Amino acid sequence: MDNTGIYLPAPMVTTGLRIPMRCIRHGAPAAGTRRITFVSKPPLWVYLLLITGLVIPIIVILVIRKRVKAARWPLCAQCLAQRRRSLTMMWVGLGAIPVSMALGSALGDSSDAGFDAVLLLGGIIVLPLAGLIASQYGTYRHLTGGVTQPDGGSVKFPKPHPAFVTELNALHAAAAATAQAAAGPR
Repeated sequence: MDNTGIYLPAPMVTTGLRIPMRCIRHGAPAAGTRRITFVSKPPLWVYLLLITGLVIPIIVILVIRKRVKAARWPLCAQCLAQRRRSLTMMWVGLGAIPVSMALGSALGDSSDAGFDAVLLLGGIIVLPLAGLIASQYGTYRHLTGGVTQPDGGSVKFPKPHPAFVTELNALHAAAAATAQAAAGPR
């Protein structure tokens, strides 16, 4: 296997036909399947639009990006656990906002300004930001590493596990042999 990864055709990803029931990241047997939408990366020229503000680049990205929706993508227990941890971190981070506001309000004027600043910085800015970042790393799309190609015709997986690739090749070889046998002798 080379370092360029594998490209799976969009119809294969969408239907799940001949996709191994194995985790593409860890190579472990699938513990479950999830709906995942793989999206394309924005072209570099879109970042030049940042000089116009944030709204225009976001609109352009949403309009030009390609999506491939997998109805049943296999994930192992380790990936599912990572997703749960990331969501927990996100909720803890977001839950820090009302807790820190309530603490700041309850303490009122009795606390010193340094403690209030730490409470404000940690509870309203740092923890929620850390939670949102953790939630992005815990998306199924990020866990699998799949990126839709700019034409929308395939999804690239840059670092597939060798066990996934081996099983994928075996499934396709079996399908080719079945198709050849069904065609009959020539």
